[in-house]
Amino acid sequence: MNNKYPHEITIIKHKTVKHEDIYTVSHEQNVLWYGSEGIQVDDGYIKSNSINILIPRTNVDIKKGDIVALGFIDNINTPKDLVNKDNVITVTKVFPYSVGSNLDCILVTGE
Repeated sequence: MNNKYPHEITIIKHKTVKHEDIYTVSHEQNVLWYGSEGIQVDDGYIKSNSINILIPRTNVDIKKGDIVALGFIDNINTPKDLVNKDNVITVTKVFPYSVGSNLDCILVTGE
């Protein structure tokens, strides 16, 4: 395990084919999951804190709307299988950083 990137994530992607929901599950090792998680109510507004995931590669297929869970989770057929799991986010932004060096990475944010 790489100490700089000690986490593993499970990615659930969705697509619709002929009006049928199709989900695919993949796993990525050696990533960094960080940030604060939780919901806070401030002056009547709900604010959700965000999670960041740093993936030190640029060839990972991840996009806005994907569901990501911390850790290796198997036996998943739909996002409903993650209802009682902690550390699950919906991807809100994906920032690829490709500068042609070992600094190339993808920063994923979600809530």
